[in-house]
Amino acid sequence: MREQIPLWQPGEYRYPAPGSFVPTLTPYLCEGPGPKPAILLVPGGGYRYVSSEEGEMVAEAFRAMGYHAFVLIYTTNFLFRHPVRWQALNDLARAVRLVRAHAAEWNVDPHRVAACGFSAGGHLVGSLAVHFARPEILPDPLPCRLDAAVLCYPVVTMQQSTHGQSRRALLGDPYDEAEKELMSLEKQVAPETTPTMLWHTRTDETVPVENSILFAEALRKQGVPYALHLFPFGRHGMSLANERWAKTEHGELITEQQFIEELRLAAAEGRVQEVMPSAPAGASFQQAYGLWQQRQHELCGDVPSPCVSQWPRLADAFFREVYAQRGAPAGS
Repeated sequence: MREQIPLWQPGEYRYPAPGSFVPTLTPYLCEGPGPKPAILLVPGGGYRYVSSEEGEMVAEAFRAMGYHAFVLIYTTNFLFRHPVRWQALNDLARAVRLVRAHAAEWNVDPHRVAACGFSAGGHLVGSLAVHFARPEILPDPLPCRLDAAVLCYPVVTMQQSTHGQSRRALLGDPYDEAEKELMSLEKQVAPETTPTMLWHTRTDETVPVENSILFAEALRKQGVPYALHLFPFGRHGMSLANERWAKTEHGELITEQQFIEELRLAAAEGRVQEVMPSAPAGASFQQAYGLWQQRQHELCGDVPSPCVSQWPRLADAFFREVYAQRGAPAGS
């Protein structure tokens, strides 16, 4: 089992997560001379859990292209009990600083540290791209600004085209209007925002493609380097969209134990239907967990997309060009 590095020391992490959960970072380091660029991978899950199929397999794909890869397990809110607010963003900022702090040990170029986020994880990466200097991020001598970012079918806005569950888990319900504005990332882009590549499928049924379009347009208006790739077909959550992804048992969670503890609590409180609308009223934990597994099984049977599966190569090209334009070495 790979080492999971806790991001917070005892007493530092104060979010009321169930059990002994603490956000972690898992390294997938390259061999050979360097220093090499790094990429932090931030899976999705609606700010309610952390999906596994956007973690290890993506890390291995980028490591094969010469990147030190790191998978972030961040704060989530399955029961809609305690809004995540700024905690997950502080998790990511701490992870970026950890990579830079260990740059010499891990053979990382601290000036080529990127992040790639999926769905709600895309919102988290986008949040750091625009909010890296906000006072809500805990101070630290090391910078947390990313050198480049990739947002994959991201949640961007908290306005009309948002993903409702992500907004509720992040901001609460009712939510604070000022926080809603701050977390609508298309409204927060400035010239200092991190250069960003986005990709989305036109037929995404969960997070509307307008989210990526809104952010790209905001980047264009502010003169921030960006790339936008819109693919014609594909469902939400396609990860690598290749053969390995298609054969994966969808719905496995990196935060499986946390999810189970939360679901047991929901059943004990009679709240299963609130957090899983497909469940019958008063559903037990066993019923709810069975419905969850059935839903994930229904997502199986995917086929690879030769079109969408090109996105890691596009991201690599984007990183290289951004770093070269900035004056950093383009290759390892």
